Amino acid sequence: MSRNTAFHSQRHEPFRYQRSLELRHDHVTGPVSYLNPTCATFRHSTRNQTGSNDLDHNLEERAPERKDEQLASNIEFKWRSRDNRKGRHTLVVDPSSDSSARYLVPKTTSSLREVGRGILRMGTQYPYWDISWLVAIIFTLGSAVWVINAFFAYLPLAQPSTLFNNEALVGGGISAFVGATIFEIGSVLLMIEAVNENQSGCFGWALERVLSGDEGGKSKIRVRPDKDNCVHHHANEANFVGKGSVKEPSSDFLSDSPASSNGDLDESADWKDPGRSWVWFPSMHDMKNHYLKELGFLASFAQLCGATIFWISGFTALPGINNKMSHGLLDGIYWVPQMVGGSGFIISGALYMLEMQPKWYIPAWDVLGWHIGFWNLIGAFGFTLCGALGPAYGNSGAEYEASLATFWGSWAFLIGSVIQCNFDWEIIIVDDGSPDGTLQVAQQLQNLYGSRIVLKPRSGKLGLGTAYVHGLKYATGTSVIIMDADFSHHPKFIAPMIELQRSGDYDIVTGTRYNGDGGVYGWDLKRKLVSRGANLFADTVLRPGVSDLTGSFRLYKRAVLENVIAQTESKGYTFQMELMVRAKGLGYRVAEVPISFVDRVYGESKLGGDEIVEYAKGVLNLWLKV
Repeated sequence: MSRNTAFHSQRHEPFRYQRSLELRHDHVTGPVSYLNPTCATFRHSTRNQTGSNDLDHNLEERAPERKDEQLASNIEFKWRSRDNRKGRHTLVVDPSSDSSARYLVPKTTSSLREVGRGILRMGTQYPYWDISWLVAIIFTLGSAVWVINAFFAYLPLAQPSTLFNNEALVGGGISAFVGATIFEIGSVLLMIEAVNENQSGCFGWALERVLSGDEGGKSKIRVRPDKDNCVHHHANEANFVGKGSVKEPSSDFLSDSPASSNGDLDESADWKDPGRSWVWFPSMHDMKNHYLKELGFLASFAQLCGATIFWISGFTALPGINNKMSHGLLDGIYWVPQMVGGSGFIISGALYMLEMQPKWYIPAWDVLGWHIGFWNLIGAFGFTLCGALGPAYGNSGAEYEASLATFWGSWAFLIGSVIQCNFDWEIIIVDDGSPDGTLQVAQQLQNLYGSRIVLKPRSGKLGLGTAYVHGLKYATGTSVIIMDADFSHHPKFIAPMIELQRSGDYDIVTGTRYNGDGGVYGWDLKRKLVSRGANLFADTVLRPGVSDLTGSFRLYKRAVLENVIAQTESKGYTFQMELMVRAKGLGYRVAEVPISFVDRVYGESKLGGDEIVEYAKGVLNLWLKV
């Protein structure tokens, strides 16, 4: 049997803990017969389950289909080796218009529109702990530096009037050194990413049984993203800067024995259950039996070798070195490293493309990862061509073509780097029958943005606390921002809240109206006195250590919010206060960001005398209990 048609190590077999997933052995493929598989397909099945079920029966609801969902007659889970390194999970569906279809699945997110949104999110989300994100950002930055370098080299030849003194030597030399150094750092991270592939066996989706609204009440299976149960390093903020925690897989998902796909027990001494949290270097056993047969690892290794050799040309490009060398020495330690290093980039780009292809001769036009490799390959040819033409730099034609090759090569690298960046966000709107048309506006936004907007309306005023619980049930991220949706809380404060949380790894970041540059606008004197008095009263009685206890514009780590909510008893306007008091009592770290609160222009607030009385009772009740 060819190596590319089966998984040869139990630890490296995907989804091995998921009893409900069955490997389709005829769909395990790879473009090179003597290397590991790069693609596999798993179908959903319950035949191997013995008394347990992967379906969450606690989430039954009579709401079988949402606007962000579609019916599907069949689902399969697509595993790719590149996605496995990047922490991504691909779901393949067969859409159906038949109301009796078995599955409810999210609508597609592979359109050009969604890719464009992913690129736009680069400026708003910074998961610095995710090495795949770091790789994309670092190569994007390095490629941008090389674009600047290309302007220094090419623009004076194309437009001589733009030339300034020592432009190519100083501007070009320094930018070449910086760009080569950034590429070297990115290449090292690529290697670390390659040996920290997703070995935890999680597949990133949750299966829930829901009741159909049709007559007969036949149940369906809802498939939704589920990042919380993924334990690989992409979702673990502690891994890259420390030792991240590894959760044991649920017993519902464990197989009866650690058998590989061919039925044999894997008794490797290096096998650990359920997978390593983080490693800097693979074991010799893993290197010999897995990584040297892994296309992605080989591509990353070629990239590192190329970048290391290429860095020599970046160093010798510096002013004071480049202009002091003889012609022969310049050829040997400046132009030749460009050509050899660029050749390493060519090999790397070709291998990354090959990794995504079903056959070595069939391009994968419909896969984003293939296009990343393609653009990197084009950029590599540009850099290599520049090095090849370098020894003839005294010839004006060769000089022009070499500079032009750097120009289009650097732009190709930039395109390939940018499209690696892909981030997820969602907005969950919980409306309790507000009289200001919130639901109607939200429905219009959902039509515009699709599945990114999740509507969870309720029939009436059921309390702020239950609204939080209701919305949190549908959140899929690792962090949650809670805010009023009427622009009383302006979205411009989200970015500083995220930045502060990441800089100090805070559990909660709360907006404050009563500290720093914070303030309140649009309230009359009575409303200001009530708010100030409420905070002063609570601060005196409870001593919470925050300046704005009644504010609701906050960022929580999701696990923290779930833990605190589980211990919170209030349901109305005292809910915010109790959340913060209990969080401080549990030892969670809280930081504050000054915000400007602007009273709503349209609609009416639901704050009344009953809420004020409830608040006073809540403060006294907390004083007695906490």
